[in-house]
Amino acid sequence: MIKFFRKIRQKLLVENRFNKYLIYAIGEIILVVIGILIALQINNWNENRKSENRANEITEKLKVEISEIINYLEFTNKGIEDQLSYLEKILTSNEKNIDSILPKTRYKLSPIFYLTSYSQFFDPPSDVYETAINDGSILLIKNKKLTRELQMFNKSIKLRLDEIIKEEYKQSREINDYISTEYASFFKDKTITTDYNWDKEVTKDLILKLKNDGKIKYMLVERIAFKKARQRFILMYKNDFETLLKEQNND
Repeated sequence: MIKFFRKIRQKLLVENRFNKYLIYAIGEIILVVIGILIALQINNWNENRKSENRANEITEKLKVEISEIINYLEFTNKGIEDQLSYLEKILTSNEKNIDSILPKTRYKLSPIFYLTSYSQFFDPPSDVYETAINDGSILLIKNKKLTRELQMFNKSIKLRLDEIIKEEYKQSREINDYISTEYASFFKDKTITTDYNWDKEVTKDLILKLKNDGKIKYMLVERIAFKKARQRFILMYKNDFETLLKEQNND
């Protein structure tokens, strides 16, 4: 009987010892799991903080680039305004006011230059945006209005403006070819100064002849229409970017 109880006691001791070890092992596992979870949480927090800092850095750089785009659009619009003013004055010029539209520039460029000049390219600042697109960091920015406006401008509006510029180039070539063919005798008979600049009276005579040429008038009206179309796009996005930048700075 004593042996029986002794065996039971030993068995209970073994089971208790095993249970203690089991509880200890489970506790160790739980601690390890908790440690891993805490480490993952800290790592996620650090990664989120890095992503947020990176997003803020890119956003600030994009805001600077938007300011540069606004300046570029303003400068471009000023050039279009000057071109439109000159072309419109040619169409309405007469002998009394012809002096007011003679090119006033130290370079003394010919009237043909002003009639046929065009924008060779449209290239606003886009380095920050393009870099953010290429490395995927643009996806970190939570302000989707900012990224959507830049995407629309860089992928759609720039293409439309480039198409308009191509049409302006074609018009410029047509005007230049027409003048060089139809007015060959004018350039043969009229003399240019010995330093190869355009004489004032020769310039006045040419402008008056051109403004009375029906085909030239038609082509100039068409050029004005294209320039105004380009100007509308530029002013639209200039205003949009100014509003967007103001909203960003107020946030």
